[in-house]
Amino acid sequence: MKNKVLMWRMKWRTNIAMLAFALLATASAFAASARQTIQVTGYVIHAELTPSMHRLTATTQVTITALEDVTTIPLELNNALRISSITDAAGKTVDADRSSDASLRLRLVSPLDKGQSATYTFVYAGTLSGSDSSPVDGLKTASVDDPISILLYAGRWFPMTGY
Repeated sequence: MKNKVLMWRMKWRTNIAMLAFALLATASAFAASARQTIQVTGYVIHAELTPSMHRLTATTQVTITALEDVTTIPLELNNALRISSITDAAGKTVDADRSSDASLRLRLVSPLDKGQSATYTFVYAGTLSGSDSSPVDGLKTASVDDPISILLYAGRWFPMTGY
């Protein structure tokens, strides 16, 4: 009986490893097909959590390097978070378009040339509670609760790209 259990465990581990490899290969192929125009090269995040109100308030500086000449910068931010301002390093307001799939597209006044870096400051806040605001259906990826808050990368609780 002990040998059967050991064999089952070995098969289970092998199947899990094969599944993980297949998922990784699929994700890599998908990422390669989606050509990125920018790369985030730095973050400075100042976030305040208010668990009694399920509220996140943040000011985030995002440094972006252009991988080719760009006039728009594609990012993602949880739809439960409302942006109050986006500014460039000179303090000028940057306009942005949002969609219901957590997409955020900065519209630059002057293009960002290939290899050039720029820093943008985002001020935003919102209520993160349960899985209602999660970009992943049914999973709690960003939630500000008492006694435990969850802020996972997949929760898009800060401006990001390439998830």
